Amino acid sequence: MTTTTERNKLTEPLASVTAYFGVLMLLALAVFGGFWAFGSGAYGGTPSVCEDQPGMTYTGSWQSPFVAARPGASININGTVQACANDPGIGQWALYGLAQAPTILAWCGVLLLLWRLIRIADRTGPFTPAVATAMRRLGWFILTASLTVALLRAVAVGLLLSGLLTG
Repeated sequence: MTTTTERNKLTEPLASVTAYFGVLMLLALAVFGGFWAFGSGAYGGTPSVCEDQPGMTYTGSWQSPFVAARPGASININGTVQACANDPGIGQWALYGLAQAPTILAWCGVLLLLWRLIRIADRTGPFTPAVATAMRRLGWFILTASLTVALLRAVAVGLLLSGLLTG
């Protein structure tokens, strides 16, 4: 049995997983930023704003009598209704962004707070008041961010779909 003066890195597994997901998040943001900057839409076509109607499924005939597209929009019914704006305006892009961006920001916040927690645990040890405080902040952030993301997404999708669908 050999003894070392080096302290074991108790946080190494969590740190490596956090770093892995952090790198994936940065790569995804870089790719998304590249597509956004160069104006590439879905598969190189015209950029469009499409959203699924949550909680509604239709069976039977292809065209449901309960829902129709407004002028300037199209729908696709394959179990659920997907509405797309043919030529989206600034308001539709803003609602689409409000439906998508908070999720990404919440995950970035979770990764940042988790990285901060690991740094504190490396500095002060895993069972200290500073780690407990950082863990409490992370927990409260996850709770409030998940509620905020759900609320913002529901409002944005509802407003977007009300502008694209009738019925």
